Amino acid sequence: MAMNVTQNERDDLLGGDRHIAEGEVRVAEQIARIERLRREGRDTQVAQSLLRMLEQALAQWREHRQSIIEATDNK
Repeated sequence: MAMNVTQNERDDLLGGDRHIAEGEVRVAEQIARIERLRREGRDTQVAQSLLRMLEQALAQWREHRQSIIEATDNK
């Protein structure tokens, strides 16, 4: 049973790493989009709101990953 838990935790960490990497890409793309909109003199309010949501999601994924690490360390 412990072997399955370890594999599940490993899978969770790998999934978390994937979500974090994808989130970082999305944040970078959104920042570039905002910069482009500014250069074009366009409104960035909605784009900035989306950026904040993406950053919040990324922070939650990082926190979740850390909680998995802490749970495995406490075994």
